Amino acid sequence: MKKLFCIFLCCILMFSMSAVAFADDVHSSDPNAKPLGDMDFDGKVTASDAREILRGSVGLVSLIGITELYADVNQDGTVSAADARMALRASVELETLPVHNIDPEEIEFSTCSKKGYIKGTCVCCKMEFRCESPLMPHKLFPDCRPEATCEDCGAVVPVTPGSHSFADGICTVCGDLHMSGLRWYMCEYVREHGVYQEQSYCIWDENPETPFGLICDEEFENLYIYCGFYSNDEDGNIVFLCNYYLDFSSDFEDCSLGLLALTEAEDEYIDINYSIDKKSINQNTPGALTETYRDITTDMPTPSEMEALKLSSEAVAISMLLWFDEFLAENEFGFSIADLGFTSLCE
Repeated sequence: MKKLFCIFLCCILMFSMSAVAFADDVHSSDPNAKPLGDMDFDGKVTASDAREILRGSVGLVSLIGITELYADVNQDGTVSAADARMALRASVELETLPVHNIDPEEIEFSTCSKKGYIKGTCVCCKMEFRCESPLMPHKLFPDCRPEATCEDCGAVVPVTPGSHSFADGICTVCGDLHMSGLRWYMCEYVREHGVYQEQSYCIWDENPETPFGLICDEEFENLYIYCGFYSNDEDGNIVFLCNYYLDFSSDFEDCSLGLLALTEAEDEYIDINYSIDKKSINQNTPGALTETYRDITTDMPTPSEMEALKLSSEAVAISMLLWFDEFLAENEFGFSIADLGFTSLCE
């Protein structure tokens, strides 16, 4: 019995070896048969092929048609880093990959919402192959917004925003304000519509009873809202002149109020600068102005007089901002002082 079993086992081994030999003969007789993993179809698997499979697995290159079937080295239906690893091992003869001549028979291309696939059959051994294709990227046209809509499937996809397209300081796509560009546009407007006076361009309120105006210097470095008061003597001579300048930073984020008061005496003046706290103005709480600079050549005011001057200056600053808001609306600039951070003044 033992001898009969050994003969039976030998027959099975011989049959399996002859079957393998037959299969190898079938593929080797076909000049178009290539090993799986052979991406450039030169008849051998190299490190370059393994690299191409790896790049395809992470979407750096597109594997199209028959190359996708040959890239699926382990034949699990997808192309992954595991296939690249097997191809790399085969390139240094640590692994032997099967040889096939795959004829693609059916292809369904992927979209951004549905995966496609490719099917094929080996011409030599009739073995069937199928590999799933990854989703295609969305067809997006990103702009300045943090999301874009796919032109094909309609999905809204988060994106890295691109650059705004500003015209007159306002983005034509999303409507956002570009403060530095907006400030430059305001200076251009003053230069075009204003008058040139003492190295500055000025627009004065058409109402002679309203002491307001808009000023930019000729270098376009500063933009001011102006408010001025003066008093005359009996002969009509100006004996007191009070000038307020509300100055905006380049991005409208910060602003300050300057006061320059002059008397008829050449060596008498009051020069004070205040920083403006938008939060205090919006909440209607004390402390909207903080003194940052002082140069006084007249009799020094008392602390109570300085406090009264600060409170009156705060009222002037609010009046200047409200005038500026009306100026923006009348000239259809498309934004208001609320966009500059003074929200409560517009209510």
